[in-house]
Amino acid sequence: MEDKQHITVDKVEHDYRQPGLLERYYIARSYLGFDSCVVVGAKYVGSAGESLSKRILYPALSKVVQKHAALSASIKGAKSKEVSIGRLPSLNFSKVVEFLDISLDDDEARDRFLEIQFERPILPIEGQPLWRLTVTTDNFVVFFWSHVVGDGLSGQAFHKALLEALNNAGPPIPQSLDSPEEVIAIPDNIQLLPPLENLTDVSVSIMTFLRALIGIIIPRSWTESKVWSGNNVVAEPRLSTKVNVRSFNLTPETSKLLLSLSKKNGATLTSFLHTACVGVLSTLIEMGPNFRQTQQPRSTKYTSVGSAVPVSLRSIANVDTVAFGNFVSAVYSSERLQPINADDISTPTFPWKTASSYAEKLRNGVPRTRETVGTIKYLFGNYEGFFLGKLGKKRQLGLEISNLGAFTIKKQTEGESGAQNWTIGRVFFSQDDRVVGNALKVSVAGGLDGSLGITISWGEGSVDGDFAVAFTRDLREVVSKIQ
Repeated sequence: MEDKQHITVDKVEHDYRQPGLLERYYIARSYLGFDSCVVVGAKYVGSAGESLSKRILYPALSKVVQKHAALSASIKGAKSKEVSIGRLPSLNFSKVVEFLDISLDDDEARDRFLEIQFERPILPIEGQPLWRLTVTTDNFVVFFWSHVVGDGLSGQAFHKALLEALNNAGPPIPQSLDSPEEVIAIPDNIQLLPPLENLTDVSVSIMTFLRALIGIIIPRSWTESKVWSGNNVVAEPRLSTKVNVRSFNLTPETSKLLLSLSKKNGATLTSFLHTACVGVLSTLIEMGPNFRQTQQPRSTKYTSVGSAVPVSLRSIANVDTVAFGNFVSAVYSSERLQPINADDISTPTFPWKTASSYAEKLRNGVPRTRETVGTIKYLFGNYEGFFLGKLGKKRQLGLEISNLGAFTIKKQTEGESGAQNWTIGRVFFSQDDRVVGNALKVSVAGGLDGSLGITISWGEGSVDGDFAVAFTRDLREVVSKIQ
């Protein structure tokens, strides 16, 4: 199959604007090869059981592209001090959309698909868009995009916009598959939203500034030998090229029950999953290198796990959930080991107090995370040096929990006459910053049907493969026993 990411689309003659702090950060991480892409996939269900063909998809996709400027953005001069976000004059869907004869309903098939796709990075190359789309025979629409133009919720925004367009697109066009409607012009009147620092205060306090000087927001004490953060960052990036993926899905009934139990115990789904993940990791960490053995003396090498939970700043920045852009930061913490035995855990014995406490930590910490974005300016433009300086050193954090939350839309109205009525079922979410990123990433997304997709990913070498597989297995078992 032809790799469409290496096809020049158009010459970029006009700019949208200069990149902001987060965008410059992601541009450097991307051109260094330390980042591949972000992905949100959703299963589309038509009322007549119809498959998403080009004749159905392209008219709706045209509306989405002509509304959201991020989908016609291209990076000019990625390695230059004068880097800018350019505007493509047109897009050819045949270059960015592929239809594959595969099914993604099966967990293992989806995992293999994502592993392959993560080996096709979306690079900040002038003339090329920063996204692509895969449509499968079982109507999964999988949106891949560069972190340069959007956070995780931007993936949700894409699917919300596409669903709305499908339900208001009119009847499918009768043109042939080689119709010139595959090429669409980009309107001159759409614009990217301003960067986060132009929408809310990201100024840095004296204390945060001093911490930034020695660690760029991650306290040095968290990277000491007693804090587990997976394996060291590889010394040569070429040694870390593969991303491993394992996923599972919770039914709407199970998801609803977990949400109810979390609320009842003063927690949130995110804090529940964070507590479960830290607990499972604690058990495996304390078992040491021979964690596969059932009878093993407890290791005392590590006392805590360094973790990050990305949080949305959209409400603080007054940005709608259907917008594209990077309006995100993270709450960082070092959590003491608190083992959870997957064989013995139950709803009454789950550490709900810890989950409740962490939920409060997240709520109280969100406003202050704006300072994390502000510290980027103290790199003074040396983004490349910042990332390269991590090679061969202790990884900063061991765990990341990213939860997009529930997939909600405004109450649907009937589409135009003859329009196909579409809805969305399952949703999955994953991401890749394989080289210097956090060792284990747990990416969570709710479907419009109430289901919950949980995807675990790790870069080759960031943790031992058997350890990651055991983590996934035990996390799934723990979650299944909370009911």
